[in-house]
Order: sequence, then C-alpha cells, then structure tokens
Amino acid sequence: MEHHTSAEIMKRLVMDHELPRREKTLFGVMCPYCGKSDRIRVLEPPEDLEEEISEDSWNLYAAAWADLTGAGEFLGLCRFCVNIFKLSGNNSTAVPFDA
Repeated sequence: MEHHTSAEIMKRLVMDHELPRREKTLFGVMCPYCGKSDRIRVLEPPEDLEEEISEDSWNLYAAAWADLTGAGEFLGLCRFCVNIFKLSGNNSTAVPFDA
C-alpha cells in the first residue's frame, strides 16, 4: 500500500466507526495540517479493536496501521480537520505522511 492510500483507508475507517473510542487528548501536540493543538487524539492500535469492529474493517484497519507505522509507533487524529498522522517522540510530535 502507498502511504496516501493507507492514510485515506484509515481516515474512512475512523469516520465510519467513530474512532478513536477513547477520548484521550494529547495537549501540546500540534496538528501538522491545520495547526490545532487541543483536538489531537491517539488512535487505537488494531489489537484494541479486534472485538469492536467487523472482521473486514478490522483487516483493513490492521493492514493500513502496519503500512503507516513501525514497531512501537502510534497514529493520531485531529478532531478538527480529521486528518491522520504519525505520532513520534513518545507521542509528543505529529508528523504528516507527506513529509
């Protein structure tokens, strides 16, 4: 999968399944797309959603997650502009996929 394709798949799944389910906000992390810093959420890793969404959706989510992240990395979502990005530096920095 190409990153923009995986990111778009992930974005669609996030909207369809109203993810993330937990409302943990990362304050001080700025969205690389819109600049907001009070609307950043951490997306659940696939293993946390295995029983929460359909098997087909879970397979797509897991494949997109694997393509977009490395070991121990997480994805974030800006609730303002609804863009997805990689979180680095112990979830302290948001990094766009086109960087």
